[in-house]
Amino acid sequence: MKKKLTRAFVFSIVVTAAFAVYGAYQSAMLFINNEPTGQSQFYKIEADSKKVMVFVHGVIGTAEDTWNNSQENIFWPEIIANDERFNSYDLFIVSYYTPLAGQAPNIYQLAGKLNTTLRANGIYTKRGEGASKYNEVVFVGHSMGNLVIRTSMIIAPPEEYVESIPLILSIAAPSSGSNAAQFVDKFTDTPTFNDMATLQQNSFLSLMNKTWSANRFDTEIACAYEKKATKGVMIVEKKSATSICTRPIIDSSGIDEDHEAIVKPDSKNHAVHQWLWKEISADRSRKGWELARWENEIIIAGKDYTESNIHLAMMALVIEQEFAKDPNNKIKVTRQYEAGNGLRLQGELKSERIDMYAEYSGSQLFAYLGVDPIEMSNSLQNDKALIERQHTVEKLNEVLRNADTNMEYYPLFGFNSPFKLVMLKQDALELGLLKNGKVKMSEFASLSNKFELGGGTDFFYRSDGYIGLKQFYKDDQLGFSHTRYIKHTKVYDELLNSKRAETPLVIVGHGTDHELFEVNSVFVVIEDDKGFFPIHRAGPIGHRFLSTKFPQVRTALRKLEGVLSEREMAELLVKGNEIWDVSAKQSSTKKHLAIEGLARQFLLSKGILE
Repeated sequence: MKKKLTRAFVFSIVVTAAFAVYGAYQSAMLFINNEPTGQSQFYKIEADSKKVMVFVHGVIGTAEDTWNNSQENIFWPEIIANDERFNSYDLFIVSYYTPLAGQAPNIYQLAGKLNTTLRANGIYTKRGEGASKYNEVVFVGHSMGNLVIRTSMIIAPPEEYVESIPLILSIAAPSSGSNAAQFVDKFTDTPTFNDMATLQQNSFLSLMNKTWSANRFDTEIACAYEKKATKGVMIVEKKSATSICTRPIIDSSGIDEDHEAIVKPDSKNHAVHQWLWKEISADRSRKGWELARWENEIIIAGKDYTESNIHLAMMALVIEQEFAKDPNNKIKVTRQYEAGNGLRLQGELKSERIDMYAEYSGSQLFAYLGVDPIEMSNSLQNDKALIERQHTVEKLNEVLRNADTNMEYYPLFGFNSPFKLVMLKQDALELGLLKNGKVKMSEFASLSNKFELGGGTDFFYRSDGYIGLKQFYKDDQLGFSHTRYIKHTKVYDELLNSKRAETPLVIVGHGTDHELFEVNSVFVVIEDDKGFFPIHRAGPIGHRFLSTKFPQVRTALRKLEGVLSEREMAELLVKGNEIWDVSAKQSSTKKHLAIEGLARQFLLSKGILE
């Protein structure tokens, strides 16, 4: 044990000394000039070129030194410029300053500078401000350059500036961090080194990689890695250099050079130059944002109650009809009926195990994205028109984008189904609460402690449910004696049975419950007279890139826009629940086919299905 410790100690001294000498040399070279050498500029430009290759160097590198083989006095972009295989590409060299010590920009700041540089040189052009000369930008990034490139794409979405960034050629990049960078960071306060520390200790790198993955850019990443140590230290391990690549890592991806020499080829026969050509000329594989199953399948799910499964069937039927118009389309639409509650399906969509389900705008905003319904209402001065605006497809998608989700709303079905508290009309009469056929929440509140509240579990922990409702009506002393979970399909039966109970019951209903549309109903809604319960408009919510892969999906779902009123949804539910009850003892397949038949019949009556 003593001998092992001694060896470890000696090794640490050697590494420390190597970095100290290397760091002192680099710092001296940088601070003699105290300014970055070189500037961002085109190295080669052709009048008719529509493609540009952009070189982005790494930490403490420069636009001149990084790509220059000083022994042979050969500049890699010069080799590329003289290689006729790359004739269709202009070449642009990016320069920025990252000293080893002292004040320096972090990766986020460098990414912003990169975007500014590309716009200033006409490589990026803001949509609506004239077309860019280029329809394709390919990045070549050495070391930290990869992190700068990807961060720049996150903070300035490429679709706003350039038609296509098909490929990042990433060379010796610390995509999951660098032990060497973590080591150097102990001896310098330079932010760029901290940003490149190992993933386990680096919140910036972890967040950047997660955000990159969530955006699913239409950009492939090809990776090359160093096989030799630099001055005795392996700067970037293979595992880190290849961790975010979308293209296969093959033998030619490993370059028999160290971290510096890997981007300093001496001729077009050098391994890294040959690797560059191989990757840039290769046929594109599956796009970075495409899911493997989209080759032959999309998955639509429904929640564990009738209404949601009717929505599932409608979405599947119109999408299948649209797919059928193309005889070459072999995509199967898989149904997952009764797949769980909303929280589960939200998670399934986030983790890409399903592609679409029907969700309510209120649930999305308040239950899953954490918007406070009271704060939103107050911030909009309780203006009903402004509040209604928050529940449109455009505003919902804006919130989803700002939250960095992988989701997109499609046209909504039309109906609104908010939470509603319901009591027996007889109970309301006995307490003198029924006036002009209505019960007001503000008048019921002071008597609510005489009642039990029953409903779905989600209502009790949601800010747009019981938690927010109590807070909103606290001055009116709203508070039930106790609460209990009742499955939504059973709440009205339980309410009827409560006539004989010692403690009267109030249940949580929805705006499309058919029981609320019955003439001479024994139930009465407790009116939310102060306006707490938010809007809940239902509509398809799917993977953000589903309609990019399949434009037919958007075309199909537009046909369901505004297709259902509250009463129509309630009438469908009556029939759907009858099917559910009759089919309860049959196989799930028969039950699901019956629900689909109901959905088909409705869509045929609307002229939506042919």
